[in-house]
Amino acid sequence: MWPHCCRHPDGKCHIWISVTLGGLSMLAKETGVSVFLLNLAYDFYRHWPAVKKTIVEVRWNRETQQFANRAAKVLTSLGILLAIRLALLQGSLPKFSQQDNPTAFHPSLYVRVLTFCYLAAFNWWLLLCPATLSHDWQMGSVPLVTSMSDSRNLMTCFFFGAVLMLVIRSLSDFESQKHVPVVLGLMLLVLPFLPAANLVVTVGFVVAERVLYIPSLGCTLLVVYGIQIFWNSYSKHRQTIVCFVMLLLTTSCLRTVIRNRDWRSRESLLRAGLMTLPHNAKMHYNYANFLRDSARPELAKSHYHKALKLWPTYASAHNNLGTLLSDEQEAEQHFLAAIRYSADHVNAHYNLGQLYRKSNRTMESERMLKRCIGLEPRFTPAYIELARLRGPNDRSVGGLLRKVVILNPRDPYYSTIYGHWLLGKGNVQLQMFVFLSSHR
Repeated sequence: MWPHCCRHPDGKCHIWISVTLGGLSMLAKETGVSVFLLNLAYDFYRHWPAVKKTIVEVRWNRETQQFANRAAKVLTSLGILLAIRLALLQGSLPKFSQQDNPTAFHPSLYVRVLTFCYLAAFNWWLLLCPATLSHDWQMGSVPLVTSMSDSRNLMTCFFFGAVLMLVIRSLSDFESQKHVPVVLGLMLLVLPFLPAANLVVTVGFVVAERVLYIPSLGCTLLVVYGIQIFWNSYSKHRQTIVCFVMLLLTTSCLRTVIRNRDWRSRESLLRAGLMTLPHNAKMHYNYANFLRDSARPELAKSHYHKALKLWPTYASAHNNLGTLLSDEQEAEQHFLAAIRYSADHVNAHYNLGQLYRKSNRTMESERMLKRCIGLEPRFTPAYIELARLRGPNDRSVGGLLRKVVILNPRDPYYSTIYGHWLLGKGNVQLQMFVFLSSHR
């Protein structure tokens, strides 16, 4: 919006400052790309009378030429920034799994449309009433809308009805431009949200509160402008309006304080997430990980089981649960399930290899550890485990330990392991060289 805040909006300096700020926004978060479209749309709206005159008279005027020049610069900059972004992604868009966004993978177009439309309304409701907040909305946190009889469709209809009214009001204001805050507020509310709405491209989340930062400006602008209209139109009820505003500010401040308490620690955040979304498998999985790290294995196993009950194909939950089980057969079944549901799961292959080694199932253990290294050549623990499996007298052990040191040249732990093996083989000089190299 920088050019429109200056006396000479066509100045080159102002345009490039606007582009630079937009680029920085895009670097901070991909949704920042929408600010370029927002600037173009607002610029077009503010200069619509001149553009309309050019169309009617079929003749360029100075104001329209300046607008076209600004639009060309913004679009060119947008194209360059998008090309750079795609280059960083190696020419392909990010790939997402069903766990990230279950709705996008549903086979029915009917269900996808109903659910995505409801999600747009749900995000709008989060702006108006942020009572239900969570740091993670994956894995069916918002149940699918599968039929028109679902009561949530009422919110969807109300939302799109309100947006339609604002659109009609904004279009009618193109000529007179008496209600600029309404048009700008609608643009801020809608345009920055479109890339994250799953309506243009598929994104890797169901709901993400971070994408509402820019739309929240539009929501705030519309609310404040509405209060201003009421203030000017109903002078006899100004005391009531003041009470309403104070109530709104007070409740918002209290909600912020309460939410800040949720973010005090990892445990408080995970507990808050579980209270908000008890049907979210990812919440139970994350909380179980915390409990495992906090040496509370029994409670951790309980939440891993709950996660698997909600999402039976959750590979990482199967793997982590297997590491806590004392029954080797049960643990093996969970590791195999993790591999079945996610064939490239490195940790599941490694844990299963460890289990087989402890059970003296040497051939199966070696096969799993080799597969683990094939999936992730830099996965150091697999080399160590394979060396232990083959024993100190095997010819390949030296190569395995040497590979570990190459992968971790500054880690004295791995150098010490290799050094002890060399010392056992009588190679004292090489052992000293390896030891000193790791301590430089």
